[in-house]
Amino acid sequence: MLTMGKKRKKLDELSQAKLVYSIELGVFSLIFLTMGLLFYFEVIPMSDRRIVIFSVITLVGGFLGVGDFVWFLCSPKRRKKNSMLDKASLLPVPLCLIPLDIVTFANGAFPDRAYSIMFFAVFLYFAIDYLVQLIYHWFRPIPMLLDTEEDLKKAERKDAEAAPKERGAEPATAPKDGEKGE
Repeated sequence: MLTMGKKRKKLDELSQAKLVYSIELGVFSLIFLTMGLLFYFEVIPMSDRRIVIFSVITLVGGFLGVGDFVWFLCSPKRRKKNSMLDKASLLPVPLCLIPLDIVTFANGAFPDRAYSIMFFAVFLYFAIDYLVQLIYHWFRPIPMLLDTEEDLKKAERKDAEAAPKERGAEPATAPKDGEKGE
C-alpha cells in the first residue's frame, strides 16, 4: 500500500559517499566483465596488434602497480588514506603478466586463442575483485571517504563561524552616558 504523505529519509554524507563509491565500483566491475566476455567469445577478435598493445600496457601498468604497492607500504600517509585490500588484491595480475609480457616480446606472440583466454581471465579477475571491494567497502568504508566526511564537517563548522564575522563585528550601539559619540 502506498502512503503519499510520508517523506523519504535523507542519506547522511557518509552514506551518500559510500553509495557513489559502490556504484562506481559496480560499474567498473560490469565493464571489466563485459570486456572479458567479448574477448572470450571472440566478439573482439585477436590480432597481433592487440596482443602487442596489451603486452605494452600490462608491462608498463604492471611495473606501476607494483611500484604503487611498494609506495603504499613505505608511506604512512598513504596507508592511512587507502585500503590494504585495494592495493594487495590487484597485485597478482601484474606479478603474473610482467613475466608473460617479457616472454611475449622475447619469443613472439602465442596462439590467438591463448590470448583470448588470458584477456578473459584478467578482466574476469578485475570484475570479481571490484565486486568484492564493492561489498567490503560498503560495510567498511575506505579511510579516504571517512576523511572526506570529517573535512566536510570541519568546512561546515568553519563556514558557520565565519558567517557572523562577514556580516560585521557587532551592531552599532548608542553611546553611554558620559561618552562622546563619533
